[in-house]
Amino acid sequence: MIPENHSVSKLSLCWGSLDGVAYPEFLSAASEAGFDAVTLNSALYREATASGLSDTDIRASLRDHGLQVSGIDPLFNWLPGSVVLDGTDPISVCTQVSMEEVFHLAHVAETDLVNAPLGLATPSSEQEIVDSFGIFAKRQRASLCASAWNSCHSIRCPISRQPLELSNMRVTLMVE
Repeated sequence: MIPENHSVSKLSLCWGSLDGVAYPEFLSAASEAGFDAVTLNSALYREATASGLSDTDIRASLRDHGLQVSGIDPLFNWLPGSVVLDGTDPISVCTQVSMEEVFHLAHVAETDLVNAPLGLATPSSEQEIVDSFGIFAKRQRASLCASAWNSCHSIRCPISRQPLELSNMRVTLMVE
């Protein structure tokens, strides 16, 4: 369940500020520096699970450090034509994961925020972005319904407008 006191106003350390630092050291650094929260990405999650941590262990390690997760950043591959990079660096890994993996990480981290930048995709129109976001929302909903979260949970997804300049784009989606 997402904590009721979860808030974007908490002092949060972005994973990119310590890019390449291992999961345990990242949490220690954030905690010791006085941060209330961190952002996580799929590369950190994969590294943590490869080291033997379970989802329960990951939640416990966050609690042990007094940290919440303010968001999962980034989900690159929600647009058609998204580029998948070879490599094991964090950005490459984040281009390789499925939407469902990112939604699972949001569940594990007990956060309701997933950042969905345009990433390395080059959408052909504003309409393609709107249509893709609709597909994204339906997949997010299906993923939540299949998980331990019940139907009252949702995920907020800010969409970075860079590098495209969108004119008067207005999207309202309710997926029930």
